[in-house]
Amino acid sequence: AISLFKHYKTLIGLRNSSEILSDGEISPTDLGIQSLLAFERVLGNKKLLIIHNLSTQAIEVSSSVMEGYT
Repeated sequence: AISLFKHYKTLIGLRNSSEILSDGEISPTDLGIQSLLAFERVLGNKKLLIIHNLSTQAIEVSSSVMEGYT
């Protein structure tokens, strides 16, 4: 099993290696599914959608949600 420390270390590494994750503007996004926490990061003409599944079950997200994102 992956430790929580290692998980956060990986996430911090991703953020530090990506300009949009470290410098982009952040705004919450409502996907209409209560157990999904979503937000977008915007930097210049780039948009990135970040989705966190807060439940213990797999959740499918329509591919149309992803349109327009990097």
